[in-house]
Amino acid sequence: GIFDPSDVNAFYAPTYNEIFLINGILQPPLYYPSAPLSVNFGGIGFITGHEITHGFDDSGSQYDHKGEKQNWWDKDTLKIYKEKLQCFIKQYSNYTEPKTGQKVNGKKTIGDDVADNGGLYIAYNAYKEYAQSKHPERDLKLPLQMNNYTKDQLFFISAANFFCDDNSLLAARILLKIDEHSPNSARVVIPMRNSLDFAKAFNCKPGSRMNPVDKCVLW
Repeated sequence: GIFDPSDVNAFYAPTYNEIFLINGILQPPLYYPSAPLSVNFGGIGFITGHEITHGFDDSGSQYDHKGEKQNWWDKDTLKIYKEKLQCFIKQYSNYTEPKTGQKVNGKKTIGDDVADNGGLYIAYNAYKEYAQSKHPERDLKLPLQMNNYTKDQLFFISAANFFCDDNSLLAARILLKIDEHSPNSARVVIPMRNSLDFAKAFNCKPGSRMNPVDKCVLW
């Protein structure tokens, strides 16, 4: 296909079994050539992890490694997958979008909700493995306001940064009705609530708002 290189977009194409990162998304705030590893893994790494996860969902499972339509999951795998999805559907459906005061339709957004959770997990583990192998973290100069954060905290801050928005009430209502993605606030809060790594990075007490006892985990 032909893409506008300025598009800020990334997607997984099952018929090619490939992930596409359009040039426009390989820019700040998702990717900084001279930023610490944690910042870039939390930014473009998280987006890449999100798209990788789409290769292992109910849609990606219908295409094999050659991009040909062929289900490669057995019945037990599909059964367990669908059972685990229910946790996410319930969790997101209980989330109230703060601007509209309306609930999220967890059934409609489940595909990208799972990809957000999987993407955060993949990106964090990739960051830790990469940093601890042959690529030690560089102590680059950060803005004064960021100096008090640990590298792990910067990872999660960077992941959240992509979802900053200032929609009008009307826009928020329309997006909640038609968008297959959850509201941006939910895309930050819920995956991080489900992340033990986030809780550890920010010292969230068990049972607190950002470290609930009951978490949804797929992979």
